[in-house]
Amino acid sequence: MKSNKHLSLDERIRIGILYQAKKRIRYIVKELDRSPSTIIRELRRPNAGKMYGW
Repeated sequence: MKSNKHLSLDERIRIGILYQAKKRIRYIVKELDRSPSTIIRELRRPNAGKMYGW
């Protein structure tokens, strides 16, 4: 698993694309090599809906 403290813009965009494609959290975790809590936290951010278009 990556130990970078912050998600890059590319990772954030990829999370949004995969989530909109109805991919499961576990799939996104494996694709990005991040922890499940990181992905879930990103999707729950207050501006995530605006950023990812939902």
